[in-house]
Amino acid sequence: MLHLVKIPAVGESITEGTLSRWLVAEGAIVTDSTPLFELETDKISTEVQSGMAGKVHLKVKEGEVLVIGTVVAEIDTSVSAPAAATPAPATVAKAAMSAPASAPGSAPAERAKSGPAAEKALAETGVDASKISG
Repeated sequence: MLHLVKIPAVGESITEGTLSRWLVAEGAIVTDSTPLFELETDKISTEVQSGMAGKVHLKVKEGEVLVIGTVVAEIDTSVSAPAAATPAPATVAKAAMSAPASAPGSAPAERAKSGPAAEKALAETGVDASKISG
């Protein structure tokens, strides 16, 4: 199935924009949140995301001035990236819990503050952050 990527409406009075730069190459495999291109108008510059996962086919060239709603790319959603070989979360959690907190004979390191994504991952997997060594 093809997903059409269009120049989005980015403001009430904005009727056109310039596709200033592609952020992906022809034939690239993207996720639904991959930034595809930069759009410049007289008021803003913004990155536009793909919206769907699949293989990208570019329809316009960089530097073109385009009307809002113009199709700039197609995404073939029947094509997806090969699955990455990642260990299951339970395996990662067990490995993290069995790892030593610090090297023998050294003082325990103070835990650095985790970011929001790390905190969410810890909560979802039930891993105790104090059991993970850097």
